[in-house]
Amino acid sequence: MAEVAFLDLETTSRFPWEARIVEIAVIIWDPEVDSKPQEWETLVNPMVHIPEESTKVHGISGSDLQLAPAFPEIAEEFARLLDRRVVVGHNIRMFDIRIANKEFQKANIDFQIERYFDTYESLDRRALDRISSELGFDTASLHTAASDCRVTLELVRKHGIDPGEHAVGALHRAPRFNHRTARTFSRYQAGLTDFPKSELSLSMLNELEHIDAPTRYLHLLDEVLRDLKMSDSDWEKLDAFAEANGLYRSARDELHREYLSQLEASALRDHVVSEEEIQTISTVAEQLEIPLSIQLSQTENKAELSIGATVVSSGSATIGGVSWGKEELKGVIEHHGFNWHKSVTKKTTLLICQELHATTQNVMKAKKYGIPRMTIEDFLQRYPFKPDTF
Repeated sequence: MAEVAFLDLETTSRFPWEARIVEIAVIIWDPEVDSKPQEWETLVNPMVHIPEESTKVHGISGSDLQLAPAFPEIAEEFARLLDRRVVVGHNIRMFDIRIANKEFQKANIDFQIERYFDTYESLDRRALDRISSELGFDTASLHTAASDCRVTLELVRKHGIDPGEHAVGALHRAPRFNHRTARTFSRYQAGLTDFPKSELSLSMLNELEHIDAPTRYLHLLDEVLRDLKMSDSDWEKLDAFAEANGLYRSARDELHREYLSQLEASALRDHVVSEEEIQTISTVAEQLEIPLSIQLSQTENKAELSIGATVVSSGSATIGGVSWGKEELKGVIEHHGFNWHKSVTKKTTLLICQELHATTQNVMKAKKYGIPRMTIEDFLQRYPFKPDTF
């Protein structure tokens, strides 16, 4: 197989030993014929807190990932795309491969990336930011997994080499999987970009010939819904596929319900359904003409506090140039006659936090127990206090 797989990850940390994946992009390309690249990408819910310094790099926060699949949900599809292909990336040996292989182990997937070509070590030891400007890319779009993959691809094209001929390591093979589907979640679906589809994005159904027709239909459905709209041409694609593979209307309706149920399950993962989540799921349901089975949770910014209420503060925030840490927030809470506590329990009245959908232990407990949450900024607006009076 002459094709290679360009890989880039965005993560929760710049340190590979602690980083978890928040975004994956894979671009399949044949250097022998300089084929048109095929692109696959998805956001990933790491199920851990994303530090602010990491969000500043890639623009992804915990609230953006509530409907994104967790890594075990897409691990088999990810491994299948890398199967028997040299993996190419910039600084991939020290970063992306180590993180990806660790995630495969955590997900109990019998696959490890072994054969690779590192463009940082072999072609250009500069950061992608500098390389991209020379190659004519808009540096503002860097640090999305897909854009970094594209820059790396053009770097290889510029040097006119075949990464497969210079790769190191034994060629990795993925086992055959029986996974039903691999639902993805795009930056557009998360509200992070105004552009629903990359012009490079193509269907990879030709790679799924050994998988049953219903699963391939779900892959195609996932692709056409990346812009959250079902156009006439999208329906035509689905109709043509269904007719060619003997999928009758009743079977298709069941597959549509299965797809929607996966979205609903992601929303219910933290026991709370937010307005943003219900809006996205409602859009998909409307496009597929099927009803919802979940409803909006009423646990955000709804608490009415009385003297003696127990308020937990989690995290810190900088508002108007003023830093609000644990001690400052404790002072505000107690100043207004509430009881401050550091950990959420079933008796907690309100949790104030930097981000309503963070995956910290306190936020997850609050969601589980149905305890109202409020951002630190909203709390300080409702209960003002000057920090210099401590």
